[in-house]
Amino acid sequence: MRLIYPTLLASLTNTHSNVKLNTMLNINTIKSFTDLRQDPAGIAALAKQEDEVAIVSRSNLELVAMSPEAYFAREKLLDELQDRLDVLEIAEMKKNADESKFTTHDQLLKKLGV
Repeated sequence: MRLIYPTLLASLTNTHSNVKLNTMLNINTIKSFTDLRQDPAGIAALAKQEDEVAIVSRSNLELVAMSPEAYFAREKLLDELQDRLDVLEIAEMKKNADESKFTTHDQLLKKLGV
């Protein structure tokens, strides 16, 4: 295993603002493309164990390998956050809207001839 020095860890942590990425970076979860090429199954196993593995090239973060559980948990979180943003956006639109221009359910049904 190739050693990644603490200065590399610090530079990667300082250049990326993602909090989860910052917290997951440690000496055991930073691997090189050489490590990935030599032991892809080991990197996959580490990703399942640690949720995420950072793959670097020349001290630059190039790829993050994630376990399926971590990926789907992140997707679920992003969906929930987007739903909350949508609710806030709708509330703001409603606050600034002219309600006299709204169409009620009954008006819509009448207009559609239902």
